[in-house]
Amino acid sequence: MDFIPGEQFKYNNSGYIILGYIIEMVSGKEYADYINENFFKPLEMNNSFYDSTSDIVKNRAKGYQKKEGSYKNANFLDMSNPYAAGSLISTVDDLYKWNNAIFNYKIVSKSTLDKAHSSYKLNTGKLTGYGYGWDLNNIKYNKIILHGGSVSGYLTFSLYTPEKDIFIAVLSNCTCNRPRKTALKLAILALNN
Repeated sequence: MDFIPGEQFKYNNSGYIILGYIIEMVSGKEYADYINENFFKPLEMNNSFYDSTSDIVKNRAKGYQKKEGSYKNANFLDMSNPYAAGSLISTVDDLYKWNNAIFNYKIVSKSTLDKAHSSYKLNTGKLTGYGYGWDLNNIKYNKIILHGGSVSGYLTFSLYTPEKDIFIAVLSNCTCNRPRKTALKLAILALNN
């Protein structure tokens, strides 16, 4: 451990990997099957998958990186490595369905979601700005719930403003194009209207 639990905050993917393993142990199913059967199919997220380098996915975007001033194919990544911390692929439309399901309490109850969207408090009383799985912040006095992700060749960023019901997701198939800045600019434009 880097520090005693509750003393500091440091984001890491290990917690999500452990969570994926817990899902497998409790459900008796492979993580990919559980996600597909309990989320993707019921929510009609037809363009969302647990990624596999061997499966053919229609319209799959190829990942790139910028190296030595030019674009290159992204370094190979066996998608079993990120596992529950980043092996899902999706589209903006499906992420919109996911966001709607979350905020219509189809995934978890309102009380659970309220806890997840509350800043975790350290033993010192300091707030971390992170709930259970989401970053928490404000833009123009509006609460925003956000998170980004990255794997070799791909970057994502999404945010939601509950008071204004604005959802923004930006996906990039190049690690050279950071989507966070674009998403935040779009949020400011939407909040100004």
